[in-house]
Amino acid sequence: SSVFDAHSSAVCLAIGLGTASVFHAMRVLETGLSAHGAVFNVSLAHTNWEPALREIESKIREMHKDPTWKSLPNYKAKQEQYSQAASHFAVLKDAWRNYTMHKRGQHGEDEAEMIFLNVRGFMQKLAALGLKE
Repeated sequence: SSVFDAHSSAVCLAIGLGTASVFHAMRVLETGLSAHGAVFNVSLAHTNWEPALREIESKIREMHKDPTWKSLPNYKAKQEQYSQAASHFAVLKDAWRNYTMHKRGQHGEDEAEMIFLNVRGFMQKLAALGLKE
């Protein structure tokens, strides 16, 4: 479901529209955050990233109390991976998402390319976890 924004981010980057590229990259991330939240029954439908991230992080910390999670042979590894993903979302939110989406940031071509590659790598990592929306 992030194909449109991933493509738009790449096109904007290619034609020198750095801020527009980052805007679309942040929308790609929102798709990833939604998929991450779905694992823990946390919806982004009517909330901002911050409350959703807090709820996801809380549920990750409490995984050891859930018999369904504990029954998985690799639940500790999953907990670590989900925790890393949640932390990464928090960093991306504070570093780029808030500034771009609320018109406080402008991004040149070099910075936009770095953000694009970072988002691509992170989304590939989420896909490797099996997260899909």
